[in-house]
Amino acid sequence: MSGYTVVFAIISESQKPGLHLPFFAKVVLKSVYARLREWGYGNVMLAKIECDPMVALTKKVKPKKPRKKRVIKKAA
Repeated sequence: MSGYTVVFAIISESQKPGLHLPFFAKVVLKSVYARLREWGYGNVMLAKIECDPMVALTKKVKPKKPRKKRVIKKAA
């Protein structure tokens, strides 16, 4: 399996160089990296995909209204 390369590509809006991830994301990636290495994948990489600042969402999604809870009527 050493002929394969596994790439984790992270989309980031940050213009800063490098990739800044939350602590628990780093913990999970480190765990997955270790597992893939155990399985024989020699090349495991992390890549940053920068977002074009000119690209904007054209449709805003409204949050759904919460569902009403059912009221169970007890028999008298």
